[in-house]
Amino acid sequence: LNAFIVPAFQHRHQHGVVITQGTGRVLLGEKWQDLSTSDAVFIDADEIHQLEATGSAPLGFICVIPRWAENDSCGVSAK
Repeated sequence: LNAFIVPAFQHRHQHGVVITQGTGRVLLGEKWQDLSTSDAVFIDADEIHQLEATGSAPLGFICVIPRWAENDSCGVSAK
């Protein structure tokens, strides 16, 4: 099992995630959803979210955020 886990976070900005390789799951609020290559996820502003790899291959993804959020230190751990 791949040990990749992004801690639960929330941000002031919306963003999208596109899975480029591997399998995993995403926590949106209180619900987990499975992910695989080519899946896309919309994460609303201030929504608690977390990514976790579930397969033997690395979980690759692209995260798209608004330009104004590039230098924003608004990531707040949900734990």
